[in-house]
Amino acid sequence: MKTKNPLIFCALVLIFVAGYSMEASAQCSDATLIGTYIYSGIGNPTPTGTSLYLESGMESYDGKGKVHNVYSSNSGTGPVSFGRATAIYNIKFNCTGTVNYGSGEDIYDIFVSPDGSSFTYIKVGGTDTQIDSGTENRVSMSQIVKPET
Repeated sequence: MKTKNPLIFCALVLIFVAGYSMEASAQCSDATLIGTYIYSGIGNPTPTGTSLYLESGMESYDGKGKVHNVYSSNSGTGPVSFGRATAIYNIKFNCTGTVNYGSGEDIYDIFVSPDGSSFTYIKVGGTDTQIDSGTENRVSMSQIVKPET
């Protein structure tokens, strides 16, 4: 294939390489997650269960590895429950990480956008058999959810 204008071809190649380099160089850390995020997740109370587990809530990440959570959940077997939780998190340079609620009570893998505006999560371990996943989106750079006193 002959290119009629080599300068246009070179410019397009440079734009592609520059964009790829910027994405490839994106690095994350605990500081990537800062502010308050809202979420809604869905799963099963047990891996072989047929009922749904639903949870919606809000979490505030401090940019230093701590998170505070407030949520409502429903497993279809009783009343909606309201709760609070505290967790620690760790984000690796490649924008993947873990969130650990309690002392291993619930452990999640997370996949963070390089700008920290959103992430997805999936439960990978813990003390119960519940499974769930979802997406979180930042709604404020402020810490709206505070530790319970």
